Amino acid sequence: MIFGFLIILTLGVLYYFSSKSLPDYTGNFKVLGITNPVEIVRTEHNIPHIFGTSDSDVFFALGVRSCTG
Repeated sequence: MIFGFLIILTLGVLYYFSSKSLPDYTGNFKVLGITNPVEIVRTEHNIPHIFGTSDSDVFFALGVRSCTG
């Protein structure tokens, strides 16, 4: 009885912490250093595609995306 409770408790704690560690892929962010809007779109396989008007903004967004997940 106590063994089953410990397994369920352990699985619950693991689920809680693993779900909190995932990055937020939705929403808009304002980042200093980007001059024009940049869009990061993810496919169903979670592959990011970055669109922007200048190369410097796109490369900056790539760096931001790499740091945030």
